[in-house]
Amino acid sequence: MSLNYELKPATKKDIPLLKKFKLNTILYKEKDVSPKEKKRILKYVDETTKKYLNKYQTINIPNKIIGSLLIREYEDGIILDEIYIIKEYRYHKIGSSILKELTSSYSKIYLYVYKDNQVALNLYLKYKFKIIEELDTRYLMKYI
Repeated sequence: MSLNYELKPATKKDIPLLKKFKLNTILYKEKDVSPKEKKRILKYVDETTKKYLNKYQTINIPNKIIGSLLIREYEDGIILDEIYIIKEYRYHKIGSSILKELTSSYSKIYLYVYKDNQVALNLYLKYKFKIIEELDTRYLMKYI
C-alpha cells in the first residue's frame, strides 16, 4: 500500500526528532556499545545534526513527522546520507518513491547501507545501485 507523504525542510524545532532518528539508525547495528562509545556516538549525532540541519528534510503525513532524509553534496554527485522512516510506516513505498525521485533527478548518487540490512540492500539493488566498496559492517553503493 502506498502512503501519501510530503517532504519539508527541517527546522531547529525538528532537531530533537532528527537526532532520535539518526541515533536509531546508528544503533540499528551497534546495539551493545560501551558507555564511552555511546557518549562518542551521542556527541557525533548532536554535532552532525546541527551541522547539516539545512540539508535535512522531514517526511510528513498529515499532522505527523514519520521520518527524515539527509541529502548532501558528495564527490561528483550527492549522498543519501540518511533516510529513516518510523517502523510502523515502513513498507508503504515511501523509500521506493524517494529513490525513484532521486534517481530521476541525479545522475550520481552514493549511500551507505549495513550489510545485514537485507531489506534496504535489496531496495537499493532494485534501483540499480552497485556496491563500490566493502567496509567492516557496511557497503558504499553508487547509482550511475
